[in-house]
Amino acid sequence: MKVKIMKSPEKIYKNEVKSNPLLDSLFGQRLFKRSVTVSQAIEQDAQKLARNIVSDLNQVIALSAH
Repeated sequence: MKVKIMKSPEKIYKNEVKSNPLLDSLFGQRLFKRSVTVSQAIEQDAQKLARNIVSDLNQVIALSAH
């Protein structure tokens, strides 16, 4: 997917994201509202997932210690 820097977030949303159902469902509204790039949205999701995994692992460790 190529995104030209000159495009406004609305045009990027309409052209690049709307045409891709997967991207639209994952990032569509967030990209449109916050003007974040697809890579930023992916990074935010990855960070959130990583925090959840660490949290789950800590819970497993705590439970197995008892």
